This record gives sequence, C-alpha cells and structure tokens, in this order.
Amino acid sequence: MSILHRYVWFGLGIVLIWCCVWSGSAGAQTAGAPDRDVFNRNIRKVALVVGAADYADQEPLANPLRDAAAVADKLKGIGFEVIETVNPTIDDLRDAEDDFLDAALDADIALFYFAGHSIQVSDVNYLIPVDARLDDPKSLRRELLDVSRLVSRLDRLAKTKIIILDACRNNPFLDRVAVVSDGQQIEGTQTAQSQPASRGLAPLSTFSEEVDVKRAEDGEAYGTVIAYAAAAGRTASDGDGEHSPYTTALLERLDEPGLEVGRMFRAVAGDVLKNTNGVQRPEYLVRLTNEVYFRFPEPLDCDYLAAEPYNNLGIPGVEFDSIRTAEAIPACRDAVTADPDNPRFLHNLARALDAARRFDEAVPLYRQAAEKGFVFAENNLGVMLLNGQGTKQDFQAGTEWLLKASKQGYRQARVNLTGIDFLSIYDDSDFLALARHLTKAGFTPGEVIDRETVTRALAGYQRANKLVVAGATLETLHHLGALATIPAYSIDD
Repeated sequence: MSILHRYVWFGLGIVLIWCCVWSGSAGAQTAGAPDRDVFNRNIRKVALVVGAADYADQEPLANPLRDAAAVADKLKGIGFEVIETVNPTIDDLRDAEDDFLDAALDADIALFYFAGHSIQVSDVNYLIPVDARLDDPKSLRRELLDVSRLVSRLDRLAKTKIIILDACRNNPFLDRVAVVSDGQQIEGTQTAQSQPASRGLAPLSTFSEEVDVKRAEDGEAYGTVIAYAAAAGRTASDGDGEHSPYTTALLERLDEPGLEVGRMFRAVAGDVLKNTNGVQRPEYLVRLTNEVYFRFPEPLDCDYLAAEPYNNLGIPGVEFDSIRTAEAIPACRDAVTADPDNPRFLHNLARALDAARRFDEAVPLYRQAAEKGFVFAENNLGVMLLNGQGTKQDFQAGTEWLLKASKQGYRQARVNLTGIDFLSIYDDSDFLALARHLTKAGFTPGEVIDRETVTRALAGYQRANKLVVAGATLETLHHLGALATIPAYSIDD
C-alpha cells in the first residue's frame, strides 16, 4: 500500500495566518529586514484598562489605580489605543465595555486588564465595580460584569483576545454574596446551592475551547489568552509596594522587544512565583494559532531561511520544498544555541532537518516546539507520527496532535483531519474491522461489507455526530475509536 507524500496530503499548504507580509526577497539576510516601525503601524491594538480601588463601605485597595495607570502607559508606549476607567460604577464599566467592543471590531489584538475585586458564583467570574451593593440574588447580574460574556463578545470582533485579571484580591464581598445567593436560583447561573460563591476566580477550564470554525476555515489566525494573577480559587496580594506582585512582573515584561505573548505570560508567572517565594501562583491559558507580539522581534537568518511562509514576523518565509538546507540548518542551530527555549527556532530547525530528510533529528525538535504550544509544530509532529517518519507510526498520537492544532484554529490541521479518505488504502479485512466499529455505534453497513456500504454507514454516523462527511477521515475514525483500523503504510512505497 502507498499514500502520497505528506506535503501533498498532510503538507503545510497555503494557510492565511494573520500577518502583514513584507514584500522583500525570500532569501534576504538579516541586514535586509523590514522596517519594524512600518510593520508595527499595520497592527491595530486596542485595550480597555480598569482600576477599581475605592469601594463603597469597604476599605480601599492600595494599588489598583496605580497598577491600571502604569499598565495603560506601557500599552500606549507600544502602540495600543487605550480606553481607561478608574473607580467605575457598574454604569461606567458597561459604558467602557461598549466603547471597547466598538474599538475591538477587526482589531488584531484586543486586551482587557482589570485590577480590583472579583467573585465567582457557580463557576462564573464577575468583576466588581465600586458601587456594588449585592443586596439580593438578582444584584449579582445587575451590579457585576460577567467576564465570560465579555470574552464571548470579543471573540466575534477581534483576532487575538487577551484578558488579564489582577482581580483575585482578598474579597470583602464574599460573605455578602454567600448570603444573598444561598439556596437561591441566581439569574443566568446554575443553582447556587450546588455551586456557591467562592473566593478567587473560576478554573480556566470553564472557558470554552470551542473555536470560531468559520474564521479558522477562512484562514484567519486568531486566539485567546486568559491570565489570572493567582491560581483559580486563590487570592492574590495587593502588594506592599507601588504595584501588586502580578502587575509588577507584568510591567517588566510588557514592552520587552521580541517576547512572544505566550512566552511573556509564562515568564510573568515565573517571576511572580519567584518574587512571592511560591506563595502566589498565577495561571494562564494560551490558545493562539500563531506567534503574537506586542513588540516584534528582529528576524534572524534562521527565520529568513526556514520560517513558515505565513508568519507573524513580517517576512515572506520559505516554502518547504524551497528550503536551502545547507544554509538553513547551521543558521537555525545557531539560533537554538542562543535561545534554546524559543519554539520558533526549534521548529525552524526541525523544518530544515525535515526538508533534508533527516527525520530522526527533526522529530524531537518538532516535539519540543509542539509541547510549548507552537501550532505549526503541533501539526507537523502529528504528520510525522502518522507517516512514521523519524518515529514509530502512531495514528492515535498523530491525530491527537492534529486535533490540538485544529482546536487552536490552525486551518491546515483541520484539513489534515477531514480531507483524507483512508478507505483508499483499506483491504477486505480493514473494511470488516471498521464495519464492526460502525455496527457497535448503531450504523450497520449491511450484509455486504465493501467500500460502498461502509462509506454509506460512515456518512450516517458523520451526519448523526455533526462530523464532516468525507469517508474514513482521521476526525471520524478518532471519534469512532477506530484509528487502529488504518493499515500501516509508507509514503516511500
């Protein structure tokens, strides 16, 4: 049996990742880098920054107003259009939210920062304005801002959404919320009896992993970052210094040139952990389809020689078959040596080695980059596992990496999952094995087991489960638990 080469079937293809492509020559060296200032002006970045400190009938918080002002200044300095509001009432906060959502339409990056008090009720995070009274169950929805609702509304407007909540401070509202919600059906939530109010923020897992499929399939990159100053359910310190511990660390990193956003939040979390001696443990969720920068890095030779054609560096990149491996491999080895944790460099080196057919060297590098959340590497590692190049053929692991990349909105991974009908390499015994899975799921092919009857049963299963109707695809076989029915193949046959 044989299957076409992965750069036809599973290849990187043309993926319209959000970027502003510089029209220089593909083989240019670092000295020919694009004008970064021109490139940065093409990226539209908007932010809403909120500081709430002077709460009615409560001791004021020391730092949120200074925190918010400093964050706003930093963001303005790196090209953000910033809407600021301090000590907002609920009406102020909702007006600012509406202005922010208007500004976020078609923005490349939309960032929301909040410093102040928050509460979670029934795993819903609410931000607390300064005039909140919380006298009855309905006041929870009337007087507070639902973070999930804001994220959902942003998702339809901006490409990359970033929510930063330095909002887990020791909460004087907790007892009041517990009283008004005890045993009550809170508007818009589950029953409070089973999921009462609690301190800190709800787990990051409560934010949906669903992607905007139309946007992903139209080729737009997008993503979401949610950052908490402290672990879910924990409180964060307001701090004894000029700023809270979390915002202190954030301010140190926000305008660092060439620091990718996902890596920035990892670094901020590490800084807070270190600076608080392990007491405060920030959490973050990063789902991005490509690298995102507040201040762009200067591309290196490694990037010019081996970066993906559609990248966020403002350079053309290189098609896989056009990689000049003799130049790219040493250039990318130098880049990895200088910055061994950079997933872009790890991936570029893997890609150059892959192009040189040095698969056993490429796979570990793809894996390192994939484990750091680099979506191109997630896709390519999945392909290597599926094809058994440089590693043992593993349909389960390969498909799971493609699913991970697809959930981040990477279009090529979605194509890989739904664009190949493996029935083309099945023989009679394979059809029988797949038929058994379909029968168990309630979609019996019939007395005659062949390509036609199995395809018909598969289509019924796919329609019933809202899957793409396209034969024995990886998506369907994974959903059916039938990946093991794919016969071993070699793309070199």
